[in-house]
Amino acid sequence: YLGEPIGPPIEESFWLLALPEEFQQDVTRECAAMLAMAYLIVAETQLYLVPDQAREYLETGVSIFQNIEKRTREMVRESWPLDLAIQHFQASQLSLKKHQDGMAEHYRVDFVLAHCKE
Repeated sequence: YLGEPIGPPIEESFWLLALPEEFQQDVTRECAAMLAMAYLIVAETQLYLVPDQAREYLETGVSIFQNIEKRTREMVRESWPLDLAIQHFQASQLSLKKHQDGMAEHYRVDFVLAHCKE
């Protein structure tokens, strides 16, 4: 999806994360970058759905990436846009914060309570 007019593989990412832990461990051994990327994609998605959980997904994805052997990690960086995914998460998080902060300035709610003599 990077640079293409298609969306990220959100459904596939959630599917990978829904796998039982032993299967996730198998995926980590076979292709840790794929699982790390899935966590990063879900992390960004969670910013909009369940913001309190987004950071946990991000940290898990980063942790998986950092646990890859150093020599292999450099090759993975060339093949998988993990750094870009982290930057995109941070940019989305900042954009959302600015939007939320701006909403408080532009919206006002007044409450009118009517009481009847009863």
